[in-house]
Amino acid sequence: ATQTQGQQTIEVQFNPQGLMTGTYSTTIKIGSNDPIRPMVEVPVVMTVTEVVPPPVQADFWVSVISTPALKLNYTGNQLVLIEAEGNKGPDPASGWITYSFQSGICGGETKFPTPVYESGMTMVWYVVCQAYITTPVLNGNSMEIWPEGASEIQPADNMVTFTLKTEWPVMKVTLEASPDPVQAGAPLTYTLRITNTGNTTLNGVVTDTLPANVTPTGDLNWSLTDLTPNDVWIKTVVVTAEMGYVGPLTNVVQVTTLEGATGIVAVTTQVVEPPRPRYRLNLPIVMQDSQPTCCPPGRCDDLPPCPEP
Repeated sequence: ATQTQGQQTIEVQFNPQGLMTGTYSTTIKIGSNDPIRPMVEVPVVMTVTEVVPPPVQADFWVSVISTPALKLNYTGNQLVLIEAEGNKGPDPASGWITYSFQSGICGGETKFPTPVYESGMTMVWYVVCQAYITTPVLNGNSMEIWPEGASEIQPADNMVTFTLKTEWPVMKVTLEASPDPVQAGAPLTYTLRITNTGNTTLNGVVTDTLPANVTPTGDLNWSLTDLTPNDVWIKTVVVTAEMGYVGPLTNVVQVTTLEGATGIVAVTTQVVEPPRPRYRLNLPIVMQDSQPTCCPPGRCDDLPPCPEP
C-alpha cells in the first residue's frame, strides 16, 4: 500500500537466459484502488546482447633443467633435453612451445602444442632426438612458449637460450726412442706419452707392440684410467737390442678409448754393430850399455865397417 502523496519503488528483474540477442518489448500493468485510474500500463523495452567474457590471462614460463654432453663428430649422439614449463597466471590456458636448435640437432626448429595448464601448474618434459655436431661450441639454442587465446602477463620468461655441452675426446700420442742409433747388445729406452687435449676424461687401453729383435719382445698392455683434460700419461719401457742383429727396429703403440678418441704412433730405431775392441800390448824394452864393434861405412875410422844387412 502507498500512503497519500507517497511513493513506492518496485524492482522487477528479468532473466534473459535462453533468449537470443535482440530487443524485446512488453508492458507492466499496475492495478490500484484509484477510482480515476484503476489501471496503469508501463511500457518496458529490454535489449539482450551477447555476453563478453573477461579476457583470459596467463603467465607462461619455460626453463632448462639439464642437457647431456654430446660427442664431437659422432653419429650416435642422442640429445635428451630436460626442461620445465608451466603457467603462473590466474587462468587456465594452452599454447605452443618452439624448440630451436643449431644445424644437425633435432631437425633445427620444431613446434609443439602444449596441454592446458591450470593456474600454478608445472610440468617437466624430456625432449629426445638425434644430434650430429661438428663444432665444440653450440650456442644459440632456444625454447619459447606462448599461450593461445589468452593474454601474456609477463613475457620476460617465455623464452630461454642455452648452450649444449660438448664432449671433445681428443688426445696426442708421442713415442720416443733413445739412443738412436743403438748398438747391438745395448739397452734401448722407449718413452710413451699420451696427452688429453680434449675436454672430457679418457679411459681405454694402450697396446705396445715391441720389435722382434729386442728383449723383451711381444705386446705390452696397460689400462688408461681417468685421464682428465690436459693430463699426461707417461710410460717408459727399456729393452735390449739383440746381439748380432744390425738393422731397423720399429715399435708401434696403439691407443683406444671408450670415449671414441684413438691414436697410433710408431718409431723406428737403427741397430748398428758395436765397435771392435782395442787391445793394448805391453812389450818390455831392455837397454844395454856396450861398446860398438863396428861402424857404418864413413861414420868412424877407428872401427871396422859393419856388414851389409
